[in-house]
Amino acid sequence: MKYIYYLLLATIIGCNSNLDIKKENTFQIMHSVFARIQELTEPQLGFPPPPVDENGNEIYVTSRKDSLKICEIYYKLKKTKKIFAVHSKFTPSMSENISVFKNCASFEELSIKLRKSNDSTSIDLSKITINKKDSLVYYKNTFLTKGTRDFKHVDFVVSLSPLVFNSNYTKAMIVVGVHTSSLAGATQIFCLEKKNYVWQVICIKELSIS
Repeated sequence: MKYIYYLLLATIIGCNSNLDIKKENTFQIMHSVFARIQELTEPQLGFPPPPVDENGNEIYVTSRKDSLKICEIYYKLKKTKKIFAVHSKFTPSMSENISVFKNCASFEELSIKLRKSNDSTSIDLSKITINKKDSLVYYKNTFLTKGTRDFKHVDFVVSLSPLVFNSNYTKAMIVVGVHTSSLAGATQIFCLEKKNYVWQVICIKELSIS
């Protein structure tokens, strides 16, 4: 009887320990994922191609004043605070039909695991740290403007599939959706690997874009 008691106790402790490891790694990955989301949503400095006539000759040459104006707009946008509205729970349906790609073939087993995952637990935003300039809030239906497909009060809406790990917590996979309206956005697979105790996004595959 005493043997059974200790066996049960060891099992419970082992389960709790595994849950703690998963929770710790989940928060670390959320930090890496949102850091990459912030990076991908940063404004890009670029100059539009000059207009051309019917013969393909440039009809306008960008002046120094034009360049300075573009740079001014770029730096103004770069300093502007972004608000990310995050769906409060993991969304299993996001990963139903995913597959990996050539550069991340070592994640094939995780893609199978992710397709089968039904995890819809809540996401704790208070444990996720991001660039101080920006902020995270939970998504609300009131953010969708009535009569349109646009969002109000927020810049981006983020949805996340369940997060899955390999057995020793050195690889992970998640599907990330980032939208600026209900009709405009992109969904990507993030493949992550833990290197020198830090989770890094090593592969991204585009699933859809609109």
